[in-house]
Amino acid sequence: MEQDLWTLTLKGDDIDAYNNRFHELALMCPDLMPNGKKKIERYIRGFPERIKGNITSSRPTTLHDAINMARELVKQAIQGKAARETARAFVAAPAETRGYAGNLPMCNHYNSHHNGQCPLKCQRCQRNGHQEKDCRARVPGAVNNFLQNVTCFGCGEKEHYKDKCPKARNQQNEGARAKAYVVVENP
Repeated sequence: MEQDLWTLTLKGDDIDAYNNRFHELALMCPDLMPNGKKKIERYIRGFPERIKGNITSSRPTTLHDAINMARELVKQAIQGKAARETARAFVAAPAETRGYAGNLPMCNHYNSHHNGQCPLKCQRCQRNGHQEKDCRARVPGAVNNFLQNVTCFGCGEKEHYKDKCPKARNQQNEGARAKAYVVVENP
């Protein structure tokens, strides 16, 4: 019986079986646990390290406190394990089961789900759902085409604005003038 008490450990998540066996062995070997503190130490000893550390850090004063703490920790471990298994099952699910969950028919032309006529396709950005006149996308070639019609108010040339005028930058420092001020000290 003493050997059983020394080797008693929690098997899986069955804390009730562990508690029952501990109480049986404690009644059969009362000389191995003369006081409450030794009984608590023996009880805690059979748990896995993560649970053992939490019970010890809570410093239970009675065996009843230690049992309640152990029950709560094992319950939390079971819930955490169940949540991890659920998450793992979701990640491992085939891609077909995680796809489109709606009930709209698949359009073979656009490879998307919709009812009725196919949506409009923009000629500028090649996306569905809007027309070119409503497109907000910036297409690299479109900027140059737009600037061909712009005239600079500074030099009169096309394809740039006055604030970006290359001639205005060179002329800014020519003929620079400044005002001079004299500071006179009052006697």
